[in-house]
Amino acid sequence: MKQAILAIDEGTTGTRACLVAPDGSISALEYHRLDLDTQPGGVVEQSPEQIAELTIGAIRRSLASAELQDTEVLGIAISAQRLTAVLWDARSGAPLAPALVWQDTRNARRIPGFAAEWDATLIQRTGRGVGVQSPYLWAADLLQSNEPVRLAYERGDLRFGSIDSWLMWKLSGGNVWATSATMAHAMGAYDLRSGEYIVEWPDALGFPADLLPPIVNDSGEIGETSSAIIGRTLPILAAIGDQQAGALGLGVHSEGQAMCVHGTGSFVILTTGMSFPKHAGLFPQCAPNVARRGQDGSHFAVETFVPTTGAAIDWLCEPLGLFESPQEVSALAATGASTGGVTYLPTLTGFSFPVFDTRGRSALLGLGLTTSKAEVARAVLEGIAHSVASCLEADQQVAALTPTHMVVGGGLSASDTLMQLQSDLCGIPIVRPAEAEAASLRGAAFLAGSGLLWESLEDAMATVGNPTVFEPQISPLERGKRRTKWQARMHAESQLTRA
Repeated sequence: MKQAILAIDEGTTGTRACLVAPDGSISALEYHRLDLDTQPGGVVEQSPEQIAELTIGAIRRSLASAELQDTEVLGIAISAQRLTAVLWDARSGAPLAPALVWQDTRNARRIPGFAAEWDATLIQRTGRGVGVQSPYLWAADLLQSNEPVRLAYERGDLRFGSIDSWLMWKLSGGNVWATSATMAHAMGAYDLRSGEYIVEWPDALGFPADLLPPIVNDSGEIGETSSAIIGRTLPILAAIGDQQAGALGLGVHSEGQAMCVHGTGSFVILTTGMSFPKHAGLFPQCAPNVARRGQDGSHFAVETFVPTTGAAIDWLCEPLGLFESPQEVSALAATGASTGGVTYLPTLTGFSFPVFDTRGRSALLGLGLTTSKAEVARAVLEGIAHSVASCLEADQQVAALTPTHMVVGGGLSASDTLMQLQSDLCGIPIVRPAEAEAASLRGAAFLAGSGLLWESLEDAMATVGNPTVFEPQISPLERGKRRTKWQARMHAESQLTRA
């Protein structure tokens, strides 16, 4: 009988499940799009019920396919969006509020008020300051304003956690309440060196320490699924943040390797191995994080991201209707060699890097009567490539490492035009493994199946397919001119926002 790991990738815009075989191949892929509710004031929310229902449905269908393929499923691996929080009633099993999505900036003006007292401590222990978003402050507010939340807490039935906590609790029939190290760190109170909570920080925000889910390693026997929920009892063998899973799925795990995963946003990670990044805290938006934590200890990386690159293209297609699909954007962009002076900033929820300002918004600039649709399409992709280049520059300064190439994955990595622009503007080769869009699924499975389906994590990553390589095609001088012009535009837009 064949064997496989069932992998789940619960992202911001969709949830997926599939089977990952010993050769790294994927089958029985299920995908369901998720709704995202955006409201004035920086509010971004999702339905926890929809996330759980669609994920469970995808798992059931993948398991049914496994039976038809005569495949034994050894366990489940979970990859999930980070910094998205859920509050639920353990007695009824129902969420008590919409999930707070990681893109939410409703508290962007409140949280910096804690910076003077807390930034130095948090930067030293978590690698980042107070930031502009905290699920702990969100939950603390609901404890004060939402009666069902308050009553559930008083009864001892309230549970809090990120998406991995919510899914593991649902899949286990309420028997597992935990969060993995990569997911806990994203929430903002995880000490990178001790691997424990800094309970004083949530407490300062009014969040009770007894609502913090226990932290577990990203891999190991975390718990079991309930047969009543998915029809089978299977071990949950891994729970890891989506970008960390993507890195493993692309074969990125050694010191000095760079990766970019394009999803709803674009996340650029530079691994530092088991060494802590040398210049942690240099930029508030460029943070050291846990690449993974296992029995051998913690592995680290530096990460910078732009939250709305893929989301920006989706917005241009629907509801704006400028393009029919992301594929049309890429196809049109490939028909021309220049943007015709058009500049696009893919910053729908604020500027990330080189300028950090949550009040900033996306901009399409330099339009004229002769501007073509193809030039706009190319400007959109070039804006994303510039954003990635800025993120990589920040990562390099914080890690004090210079990568020789960048491995890419995620949906937008399928665009040859974007990958060439990314290589040109980053100044290094871009390496796209086969089936790179499934990197998070494969990476979570690699972690879960090490010692079962594969002898080691290295053996699992050795199955990553032959890559396509994009080499820089512009001179360093031309690259410098383009980068300087784009960064000047970002700073100018930031100044206008602050005026």
